[in-house]
Amino acid sequence: MHPEIFSAPGSEQFLTAFIEKNCLHFQHDDRERFADLLSWDAINTLMSLNLFDDKRIRVVKDGRPIPLSFYRRESDTRPVDAAKLTDLLNQGASLAINSVNLLSSNVRRITNQLERWLDQKVNVNAYISFGTGGAFTAHYDSHDVLVLQVYGEKDWTLFDDPAPYPMDGSAKPRHADKGRSPLMEVTIRPGEMLFVPRGYVHKAAVKNSTSVHLTFGIHPVIGSEFIGRLRKRCLERDEFRMDIAPVSGTEALAAQELRLKTLLHKMIDEYSFTTFLDELRNEREVLDLFQLGPNREVTSDAVLVPLVRQRENFPLPAKANPDVARPVLDRLMDNNTMKLGALCDSFDGEIEAGDVKTAVDCLIGGRLVAFTQ
Repeated sequence: MHPEIFSAPGSEQFLTAFIEKNCLHFQHDDRERFADLLSWDAINTLMSLNLFDDKRIRVVKDGRPIPLSFYRRESDTRPVDAAKLTDLLNQGASLAINSVNLLSSNVRRITNQLERWLDQKVNVNAYISFGTGGAFTAHYDSHDVLVLQVYGEKDWTLFDDPAPYPMDGSAKPRHADKGRSPLMEVTIRPGEMLFVPRGYVHKAAVKNSTSVHLTFGIHPVIGSEFIGRLRKRCLERDEFRMDIAPVSGTEALAAQELRLKTLLHKMIDEYSFTTFLDELRNEREVLDLFQLGPNREVTSDAVLVPLVRQRENFPLPAKANPDVARPVLDRLMDNNTMKLGALCDSFDGEIEAGDVKTAVDCLIGGRLVAFTQ
C-alpha cells in the first residue's frame, strides 16, 4: 500500500483483518492525511458542474431518501438547487455521492491501489453530513467496507453476531441492531480508518460537526460466481442443452442422466479457481485516463501513476521491451506513485536510466501509466 494509507505494519494488520473478516480501527495522528483525496474545493466544484443524475447522488436522513423535488429544480435538466440542498444538509440530512472514484483522480488512485493489492473490485461512495445524526439506521452490507475519514469526526457502533456471508439482495432490515450487543464503539477522526467486514451490523452518527468520509466498498468474488461461470461453460456443450424427456423411458432417462453427470464431473475437475480468477482479471479493464493535447516530454519530476487494476493478465505495448517494461511497471505498482527520477534511481544501475525512460514512454503510450508534471 501507499505510505499515505498504511505503514508496513498497518498493511499486515489490514490484510489479516480482511482475510479473517475482523473489524479493525486504524488510529493515526495526521489529521490532514486524507485531505487531498476529496477537498472541499473538489466537492463544491463537482456539485457546481450539475452533472449528477438521480442515481449518482442521494440525499438521505435516518435511512430514508429525501424526495428529489426537495432539492432539484423542475426543468429539463433537473439541476440540484444549491439553496435547497444546503438547507436540507443544515437540517441533518446527509449527501451521498456514488462512485466518486470515477469523479476524482485522487480517489481513483487509492481505489486502484486497493484493487491491485486485494485482487478485488472496489467502488467508492462519499458521505457528507452536517450537524447531528446519520444517513442510515443500523444495517449491514453485502460487501466489505473500508472507511476513510477525511474531515470532521463520526461515532461508529459495530455489533456482534454478523449475518453470515450476505449477498446482494439479502434482507437488510431497518434497525438490524435489535437483539445484538455492541462489539465496538469508536470515534473516527480525520486521517483514521475503520474496516467493517460484510455482514457486520453498524451505524454511524455525526455530533455537532461537519463530516466527510469515503466508503471503499470491496466487492468479494464468491463461490456462487464460480458456479455461475461453470454454468456458462456447460451451456456451450450440446449435452446440457438437450431435452430431458420423461416419455423416452426409464432406461433412456437414466443413461442420459449418467452421461450428463459424468460430463459435469469432468468439467468441474478441469475448471480451476486459477482459471476462473484469471478470466475475471481479464475482464477488469485498465482505467482510461485522458491526456489530450500535444505530446509533452516526461521530465524527471513527472509523477507517474499506474493505471492497471490488477498485478497480472494485461498485455504490454507491442513496442515495449518486456525485460525492462515489466520490472518498471512492477516497481511503479509496488510504490503506487513515483517521480520518474526516483524510479530511475531505484534500479541503482541494474537498468540504465535511459532504458527506464524509454520503457516509461512506451507504457504511457500504451495507456498503462499516466503522468502529471
